[in-house]
Amino acid sequence: MDTYHKRLDGVIYNLHKKRFTNELNYLQNNSTDTDDTDIIARINHLLLIIEAMDEENKNQKADIYTNLEKYEYKKKWFRIKTIYKIKKIKEYVEDNFSEDVQDDLYNILIDLLNNTKKLNTKRAVEYDMDEEKILFMPIMEKEEILKKFM
Repeated sequence: MDTYHKRLDGVIYNLHKKRFTNELNYLQNNSTDTDDTDIIARINHLLLIIEAMDEENKNQKADIYTNLEKYEYKKKWFRIKTIYKIKKIKEYVEDNFSEDVQDDLYNILIDLLNNTKKLNTKRAVEYDMDEEKILFMPIMEKEEILKKFM
């Protein structure tokens, strides 16, 4: 779908929501007969419609973020954004090391990633784009601070 259609869908969504919200406000503020079952039923129906529209919009946004994240993990390691690298490093540490060393190792690896940029290269991390996970970290054999965890 191109940008024009996306904008048009957004405008249509906003117009529908505004219409239902305005009608709801009118019925709540200007109805003199509060015991009329038709008005009460319409107010309840409008509340359900607005709630459903909001829920659908939240689900669409969640799907967009999920798809973006999947796309990000399909890249080569050195092209993945840092926040996603941190997630993958955490998964790798949790899968391959005992709980008593996980925190120390995780902190050291994050420090190497952010401060020294040593984990940003292909030689430092073997990453499988198809499985979306870290296979091995050759840098752990080279760095003195990491050798104790091997």
